[in-house]
Amino acid sequence: MTGGINKRRIIHRTVFTELVKLVDPEVEPFHPTKGKPNVIMFVGLQGSGKTTTCTKLAYYYQKKGFKTCLVCADTFRYKIPDTFFWQLF
Repeated sequence: MTGGINKRRIIHRTVFTELVKLVDPEVEPFHPTKGKPNVIMFVGLQGSGKTTTCTKLAYYYQKKGFKTCLVCADTFRYKIPDTFFWQLF
């Protein structure tokens, strides 16, 4: 195996382990309640299908009578640094 594959596996395992620590196995499965805010957070790498999954889930809950809202909270935007730089001048 090459070094890149080992690093990828280490990073994948570390992220997975830390996310699993956030979830308590004793907690009951999520059952959203109508009339109150219900928040679901999706985390993943670019291209892993988060947007598609979120859209399908929102559509599913809309069909069940829930009001849905999708909020993007990206921390990385490719052209933002360049845009801000040129707006300064």
